[in-house]
Amino acid sequence: MKIAVHTTPHLHKLNYAPQWICALKQKNVSVLECDFHSNGILQKIRQCSGALWHFFHTPFDKISAHKILTAIEYCMKVPVFPNFSSRWHFDEKTAQHYLLSSIEAPYIPSWIFWNKSDALAFLDSCEFPLVFKLSVGAGSANIIKLDTKKQTEKIIDTMFDKHLFPYSFNEFAHPAYSPSKSGIKRFVKRITGALNYLCRNEYPPLNNYYIPERNYVYFQQYLPDNTHDIRITVIGNRAFGFIRRNRPDDFRASGSGLVDHNPKHIPLEVVQAAHDISLKLGFQSMAYDFLKSPGGTFLINEISYAYKSETVEQCPGYWDRSLRWHDGHIKPEDAHIADFIAQIEQGRLQ
Repeated sequence: MKIAVHTTPHLHKLNYAPQWICALKQKNVSVLECDFHSNGILQKIRQCSGALWHFFHTPFDKISAHKILTAIEYCMKVPVFPNFSSRWHFDEKTAQHYLLSSIEAPYIPSWIFWNKSDALAFLDSCEFPLVFKLSVGAGSANIIKLDTKKQTEKIIDTMFDKHLFPYSFNEFAHPAYSPSKSGIKRFVKRITGALNYLCRNEYPPLNNYYIPERNYVYFQQYLPDNTHDIRITVIGNRAFGFIRRNRPDDFRASGSGLVDHNPKHIPLEVVQAAHDISLKLGFQSMAYDFLKSPGGTFLINEISYAYKSETVEQCPGYWDRSLRWHDGHIKPEDAHIADFIAQIEQGRLQ
């Protein structure tokens, strides 16, 4: 058996590939380390039993990975991780909205509008506050709470008449001018870009490598009195759980780093819900974020096939699909590999 793993000389420190490779070699599986963006990659993978690619939430990764992995999985019939079921909605909250709504999952009430008039009409009947999110973003980025109709109208105007860059507002916003070296450099670059546009009709370069978002708005119902969220990560027959407390004076929990791994603080109903959805939809790996509604039920906020491995590994054990508890720390990458090899050996293409 030979497994292809996407690797490059400059992998992100959180990439799963190094541990995947280690786990495969420990199982005496031959590993083809290669860049899936390289020419002739399909011919190389054609000789393999499977392909693994931990792609990130950047436009380049998301665009290229979906095209290449889909060709490998559906045309070449080579098993991949993440499979289509697990990946097509990754870092796209609008896609997750339609996915979770279609299966009537316990999901926070949300609204997506693809034209401005419908979005503005919604403001006459909605309740404030609302939570506005861009479709993309991790670690609580690109999320704001809207307390008034006027604030919401401004966001709608921006999204339909202009655009918003991901990671350009809230704590990620850069001031128009900063006396720091990097701030001065950004300012000069913007002025130069504006002059080139005025004098030469050359469009200024994007201010970052993220693609501007526009022509939609995505709102979620604001759920008050949540001091934390609950993260359930399902890998195969294993569900790992922990609590993430909110950032100080903030309603957002993701990215706070305030984690509680005590399994006694995890309601089993969220474990069961996560297991059920993963089994129903054929997810190889999925992290679910739950919040409590005013009525006391737990609702899904967002989902993601990828997550910070270290935080999951720190869990003292996991629940299987029968909600039996199993002691022991497990590296998520090791679980990915164990399940992936089992799927290949059993001849199941997920």
